[in-house]
Amino acid sequence: MDGERARIERDLHDGAQQRLGAVTTQLRVALHLADRDRAQADHVLAAVREELIATGRELDDLANGVHPAVLVEHGLVAALRATTGRATMATEVRAAGVGRLPAAVEAHVYSACLEAVQNAAKHAGPDASVTIAVTGRGEGRLRFAVSDDVVGADLDRLRGGRGFANIADRMHAIGGTAAAVSAPGAGTTIAGKL
Repeated sequence: MDGERARIERDLHDGAQQRLGAVTTQLRVALHLADRDRAQADHVLAAVREELIATGRELDDLANGVHPAVLVEHGLVAALRATTGRATMATEVRAAGVGRLPAAVEAHVYSACLEAVQNAAKHAGPDASVTIAVTGRGEGRLRFAVSDDVVGADLDRLRGGRGFANIADRMHAIGGTAAAVSAPGAGTTIAGKL
């Protein structure tokens, strides 16, 4: 029961909670634009609506014990690309040599990447851009890196935060590791490997 509770907790945090955090950021942007550029504010609000609809679907999926349909049906790379289409900042997915993986691996890596993107959105701001690079390295080997292009982060604070702890826990659960690298002027990268 404790294991199942922890899984649900992680899924809520990595999924719906992150989406709602993105909605909060989008609403701040819309409020900022409301008096300056009504058309752009309306565009942001339309994106908020879509994000809330997707969040509702994700909560329904969680209640039914399933992962996002695109992840189950098409795999990790397709799910990451679908998610980045709704990101609050410019996000690119680069993938090489990644085929279908065991469901648990896809779910954990997907959630870890989402967490890293949301951390970037939260700390880097809407002007940042993010690249998700996922590479397969033969049977059972995979690497991912989520990199932003902002000024860098306090690594002690980052590594001590809940977001990075969730990423590390997810990777550890499937026999992998996670690391964070940051340098002034070079942005931050959160990486994982199995």
